[in-house]
Amino acid sequence: METDAMSGSECKEGSCPLCDSIMAGHDEMMAKCRAILSSIGMHKDMIEQWDAMMRTPIFFDSPCTIFGLADRLELTPRQIQQIMDIGNNSRAEALNVLNNKQREVIGKFQDSPMPMMRMCKNMMGKMGMQVEDGP
Repeated sequence: METDAMSGSECKEGSCPLCDSIMAGHDEMMAKCRAILSSIGMHKDMIEQWDAMMRTPIFFDSPCTIFGLADRLELTPRQIQQIMDIGNNSRAEALNVLNNKQREVIGKFQDSPMPMMRMCKNMMGKMGMQVEDGP
């Protein structure tokens, strides 16, 4: 069994078909995961969203992360709206950097935010695995 260095928890063999490849090289792991997801009939767009999420650097002081911690930070409704506005403005600015062809690719993704836990829950359900209710 491997230990997750971040949480100290043990990864259980066979708990997720993707876990077996976690310790492999990043590119090999991503290719193996994409192949697994494709083989179980996962839609190409969902695989691309998963791939983007897995490659996204997370800054813990970014608007999306702060929004994700809204309860823990005890943000007021006004603060939540301000954080969302900042996030929406930065998304619009980022799209302005792209050319039309690049924006078309981004346009294929859903417009509403998707927490990683929801993406995992959707994927695990597609794999026929039991998932607990959650975000």
